Amino acid sequence: MGTDCHVVVRAAPAPGHPGADRLAAAAVVRVRSLEARGSRFVPTSDTSRLNWAGGRPVQGDPSTRDLLRRADAARRATHGWFDPFLGRALAELGYDRTCDEIDRHRGAWAAAPSAGAARPASGEPLRTPSPLRLDGGAGTAALGGGAAFDPGGIGKGHAADVVSQELIAAG
Repeated sequence: MGTDCHVVVRAAPAPGHPGADRLAAAAVVRVRSLEARGSRFVPTSDTSRLNWAGGRPVQGDPSTRDLLRRADAARRATHGWFDPFLGRALAELGYDRTCDEIDRHRGAWAAAPSAGAARPASGEPLRTPSPLRLDGGAGTAALGGGAAFDPGGIGKGHAADVVSQELIAAG
């Protein structure tokens, strides 16, 4: 997810309990699976498939639909100041590859970003309807209006919430 992740698990030894080490290892696997489904830099991820579907509905994992639902709720709660559907604008600004790749090639990629790609940080908040369409019955998501989902602003927190809830449920 473009960051370091540390999982710390405390568990009292008990008969039938998987133990802290096994729970921590399972949590790391879970974080990696959430990244594999949610990253826009993994070509086979739910996010990448959604972004390249041209508005058509895409089947996805329930965890991805939860992430999309939370991201859209945050967009509404902030009146668009947080907007996870600006993936295309981010790519136009040069964030079209992972942070590790950008760091490795920093000197080689010196092109200036497009001035029209970013929304100003002042003025009225965005008040357009959400481009997200979720169909819970069909288990699909679709994006309209040429939007692209970038979970970076909320995906890490969502993963931390999911993993911590699963660890608590496991004891």
